[in-house]
Amino acid sequence: MDIFKKITCNRIKKKLSLYYDNQLSAKEMEYFKEHVNRCENCANELKLVEKISLATKNREIKSIPPIYLQEIHHNLGRANFEIHQPKIKKIGKYILSPKFRFALVSFVFAIIVVMPFINYYRYNMDKKMSIDTIASNIINVNQNGVIRFRIDAKENIDNITIKIELSNGIRYVKNGQIDDKEELILHGSLDKGENIVAVYVKGVQHGNWQAKAIFQERFSIKKIKIPFTVL
Repeated sequence: MDIFKKITCNRIKKKLSLYYDNQLSAKEMEYFKEHVNRCENCANELKLVEKISLATKNREIKSIPPIYLQEIHHNLGRANFEIHQPKIKKIGKYILSPKFRFALVSFVFAIIVVMPFINYYRYNMDKKMSIDTIASNIINVNQNGVIRFRIDAKENIDNITIKIELSNGIRYVKNGQIDDKEELILHGSLDKGENIVAVYVKGVQHGNWQAKAIFQERFSIKKIKIPFTVL
């Protein structure tokens, strides 16, 4: 047998089971058929594949008795428990340790201490200003819209940061062009009384979307969500 024929036969033998099950393309099936008809070695291999396949198909499939199946599940569960038992014991010891209890008490105490400050700063911002949104919440694709914030400041505010986050369906418009940035950060001051902040956007994808505005003045933060529908 020359080297070329040996390579061809090896390639054929690897796919004989696919050929027997008719799982090859029409072109490959024709090529395999021609080769097997003229190659005695590959023809014998095909007969062996046929015998194995028939023996497998004719073999009676027996189900496992329920009692053995229950025992297998029981043994698997016990083995799984034995594997994880050291970790469970280690976690249990750590939870019962004074170190863990001290950390838990410290965490709860920190929450109790911090929460009044958070509520104070939140109340302080609400006391300093009230914020309303005036937005064209329904726009078409490629249509411009505007988000307006009407901020009624109870006093002059020297330093305020406004961060506006947009979702995929809407984008900022700057100088008539779409800006691909997902967030816009504005820094400035507010005069006592009514202040208007406007941000221009464009619908770029159909769906229901949401913009989020975050107002921060020193340690005080206020968040507003603005729903958008792009038709």
